[in-house]
Amino acid sequence: MKYNSRGFTTYSLQAEGARERRSIIATVGGIIVDHQQNVFAAGNGYINGKESYFIAKFDSSKKLQWINSYKLNYFYDGNGQFLFSDKGNNVYLMNRINNDKAYHLTKYNSKGTIQWTVEEAFRKKGKLTDAAIDSLGNIYVTGLDGNNYRIEKFNNKGSKEWLTYFNEKSLDDMLPMLKLDASGDLYLAGTSTQKLGEEENYDYIMMKFKSSGDREWVVRYNGISDSTDIATAMAVDDSGSVYITGKSWIDKSFDIVTIGYDTKGTIIFIKKYDSKYHDAAVNMTLDKKDNIFILGESYGSDWRIFTTLKYSKQ
Repeated sequence: MKYNSRGFTTYSLQAEGARERRSIIATVGGIIVDHQQNVFAAGNGYINGKESYFIAKFDSSKKLQWINSYKLNYFYDGNGQFLFSDKGNNVYLMNRINNDKAYHLTKYNSKGTIQWTVEEAFRKKGKLTDAAIDSLGNIYVTGLDGNNYRIEKFNNKGSKEWLTYFNEKSLDDMLPMLKLDASGDLYLAGTSTQKLGEEENYDYIMMKFKSSGDREWVVRYNGISDSTDIATAMAVDDSGSVYITGKSWIDKSFDIVTIGYDTKGTIIFIKKYDSKYHDAAVNMTLDKKDNIFILGESYGSDWRIFTTLKYSKQ
């Protein structure tokens, strides 16, 4: 479905099995819109009675351009799926396979023809969490490999350029997020768990890598109460400043805590929001003036409401 700026449905998209001479019962796991307003959807389901995954393209007038489906020869997780596109109108599909022991990444051109496919195995049971593509078509992928952050880079031909891991003696690292700045530097954020005495302590963690894979810095936020701080969203502006938000335990409740860092990893600001109940950030975005918008929630034992915050960079 497409919604206009007022929240009304303008149209819905449907791939009709009869038109494609296929019987399709499917679940969509990912959807994106490219810079030409083409819509790509991917998922998994039963096509002509066989368990398969698919990717489909609709143009801006909602007409189905093509749909490709592939029979599964391994366990496929449609929920562990990422779609992204480049300026050349190519689209990339990435998903977990083989019971979270591997993933594959496939590049399609604008006509739906496969350009290349790579398959990568995790060292331990893994999980994909984010991906990004730069202006040259290089692809960066992150996720969990056991208790470690896994970060790797592929060039635009599908060749792996480097692979690195991060743990820094943590008990557990959770849900890494990945963003690129305008110069191609890579920022990774998430939650890292360490043991303090008899208790486990959750911290925000942010790190910067060069496009070569060299790590420049790592910073942690341990919070005011030296307790639980869980990161849920990040953003990067055109100048390379990076922002992280989530929820932090302060006194007797969770508050939304948002932190800005400059390109050297130095804190620009720390913003806290406390509704006097529990508060948590869900997502974050920036506008063209680098104002920061946070979608969050405030909640109690039997209720939950949306919360929207706006901060200026200054």
